[in-house]
Amino acid sequence: MRLGSLLLLALIVASATGASARPNGNVLLLRGQHLVLVTPAGADVRELTPPGFEVESAAWSRNGRRVALGANKHIWVMNADGSHLRQLTRGDLSEGDPSWSPDGRRIAFSSARTGYEQVWVVPASGGPLRRVSHRTTSCVAPAWSPNGRWIAYSCTLGFPKLVLARVGGHTDRVVTRAAGVIAEEDGAWTPDSKTLLFTRRRGDGVAGVYSISTAGRRLRRVAAIGSEPSVSPDGRRLAFVRNHHLWIARRSGVGAHGVTSGTIAEAGPDWGSQ
Repeated sequence: MRLGSLLLLALIVASATGASARPNGNVLLLRGQHLVLVTPAGADVRELTPPGFEVESAAWSRNGRRVALGANKHIWVMNADGSHLRQLTRGDLSEGDPSWSPDGRRIAFSSARTGYEQVWVVPASGGPLRRVSHRTTSCVAPAWSPNGRWIAYSCTLGFPKLVLARVGGHTDRVVTRAAGVIAEEDGAWTPDSKTLLFTRRRGDGVAGVYSISTAGRRLRRVAAIGSEPSVSPDGRRLAFVRNHHLWIARRSGVGAHGVTSGTIAEAGPDWGSQ
């Protein structure tokens, strides 16, 4: 077969597979309050911590070209190589937990600027803020769905519960209502926007990773011990934290294995496309 025919065949296959063909990239990971980029095998690529910064949260843009930071009490944006750092929010109260809209134009985040922490949205280029959650308790850790229609976050309703709000709407609904569970938080989406993975933490402090449909059905345990899930861009694998370090498994939880080690605790994995 001629080279031109091979290239045409490759383009047809890529077009047919669509989003599932997106390559799996590297993982953003907090090591203490430093931001590092690691491969899915656990090898360090580079550190991305801006000089003089203490990073508490970070997120890839969907195209992998930019990173949003919750650092030094505010939301910042920079290129994926650490260049062109810009501050998006200002004020006296801490803000964090950034999450990109799939088109890269907006960032959801948590802020206590009106009392209890709530979820807000800011343009990625800077500008006026819009409030998303309107509860009288703390709502944090937003996760924007890949189809752009929903933002999931965790609200303290007795204990933290997973909540879902339609983008542009004015109400939200609780996804998980299991009795006797201390906390359900750290929501993360599958690429088809139909399933949420999250951390469920019992009263004895033991945390596991679970999945549930956006309608609140098909609750399933994915990892008996673990927290802070993040799904690979192709939807096939899962990154999460166990014993303070990064683990990787199939999305079903099978084949879980640790990929990093060391004396510094790690947190907040976010699996990007680049």
